[in-house]
Amino acid sequence: REDAIPDLNMGKMMVKADGIEEEILIAVEIVSVKSLFDVKIEIPKKFLDVMPGEEILATIKLFNIIGEDKVDVRVEYIIKNEENKVIVFDEETIAVETQTSFIKEFKIPLEIKYGKYMLYIKTTYNGDVASASAWFSVSKKPFWTGTNTSMIMMIMMIIIFSSILFYELRKIREDIKTHKRVDESMLI
Repeated sequence: REDAIPDLNMGKMMVKADGIEEEILIAVEIVSVKSLFDVKIEIPKKFLDVMPGEEILATIKLFNIIGEDKVDVRVEYIIKNEENKVIVFDEETIAVETQTSFIKEFKIPLEIKYGKYMLYIKTTYNGDVASASAWFSVSKKPFWTGTNTSMIMMIMMIIIFSSILFYELRKIREDIKTHKRVDESMLI
């Protein structure tokens, strides 16, 4: 409806078929009918699955669709959980002539629960709202992913090197014993 308040509304839909039940997360963005702005957001693949306490980066693009003058637009950055509860909120005013693009960093709280989250960008100018949103996940990553991969590789190399060194030292010790026996037999 035209009188709907511009916002991001989230919910869940249960789908059942052939004895299988799936829960689908749904997000509906309500924007102004005639907004001066358009918004695009992209979360790089590396930041689509993060752990509590980490950061996510997002590329945000604001487009002044019909304006020719530089205007100040209010930008709100909101991270919501699956229950539509605001987890992170930040805002600023940005001057935009035709378009602007920037990277924004968001710190994920340490006490956050695992699950799906929505990064919602809302721009407001003269009461009109434009928005964009993107899903990401907060989860516990397996030990062998990410930065731990190099640590595992280093540990494996140390184990291999130590095994080779142990084998070589054992071989040298055997050679010394053999030479010692040969030397002792020559003395007799």
